[in-house]
Amino acid sequence: MPRELLTAALPAVRCTESERADIEARAEQAGVGLADYIRSVLFPTRRHGMRDKQHYLNLLDQNPDAQVGFTLAAAAVYAARYGSCDPADHGTNEWREIARDLKSRYGESLDGDQVRAEMKS
Repeated sequence: MPRELLTAALPAVRCTESERADIEARAEQAGVGLADYIRSVLFPTRRHGMRDKQHYLNLLDQNPDAQVGFTLAAAAVYAARYGSCDPADHGTNEWREIARDLKSRYGESLDGDQVRAEMKS
């Protein structure tokens, strides 16, 4: 794609020529155009291994009789409320509050129906 088309389609950004060259090289390595590469970096749709609400619902569906520890249940509820729950989120106040609440109401484990109900609330 000619550079003139890129500058016409994208707003001007402040970066050095060497930074732009690095970004263009990364786009080429990924096998996509510069605009698609930038879009994928700025607006990722789904990271590999993302633990979103659907991930936890799939776990519950695949293990219908399993008991779920309160920490895993807290991750599922957090993902339902905030979009996803990665291990780093376990240190947030929101996750800790959810975990404390679940443990105080259910003890060490919940069944799948209880987790689903909590994910809806």
